[in-house]
Amino acid sequence: MKKLLLAILLVFTMAFSQELAFKQGSNVLNAGLNFNLYSGGVSPGVLVAFDHGAFNNMFSMGGELGFYHRSWDVGYWKNSYTYLSPLFRFGFHPFGIPALEAKGFKALSVIDPYVAAVAGVRLGIYSNEWDWGGERSKKTGTEGVFVIGLKPGIRWFPFNNGVNFWAEANLGYNAFGLLLGAGLRF
Repeated sequence: MKKLLLAILLVFTMAFSQELAFKQGSNVLNAGLNFNLYSGGVSPGVLVAFDHGAFNNMFSMGGELGFYHRSWDVGYWKNSYTYLSPLFRFGFHPFGIPALEAKGFKALSVIDPYVAAVAGVRLGIYSNEWDWGGERSKKTGTEGVFVIGLKPGIRWFPFNNGVNFWAEANLGYNAFGLLLGAGLRF
């Protein structure tokens, strides 16, 4: 039943759209909740991303800013880590390939799958405390790390007004994550 409703909704949204969901000159601003999986657990965060359709309806450039926090306490060891991650994005949007566009597939007007390469820095503040056999220690500090990664994602534009729903995976820079959010094309 859920698959049928989703198919009906997709067909309905395609019927009212006439052009590519993302193309040269498009600007899309998205925001969402990101959940990165680390060896120490889940690191929730928020992320804002901007993509500009740069050229040939297939490539975009932009940036993103993420804020994350993770902490754990296993009795003898406590860790807290907060970081800000400004990254540059360069994306490939396969639905903009001229051969696909010429076919006139209706899905091209409401779905924007992409793969974005990201690079930038992760700026962090951390605190570690441990009590190991009576020996206590506390360490705090800051760090800056260069990061790169790939982010496959998809945007779905169910309405003709530019509102979209957004899902993106984070593959790289020592984490795997899933982002869910929404945004606006302008």
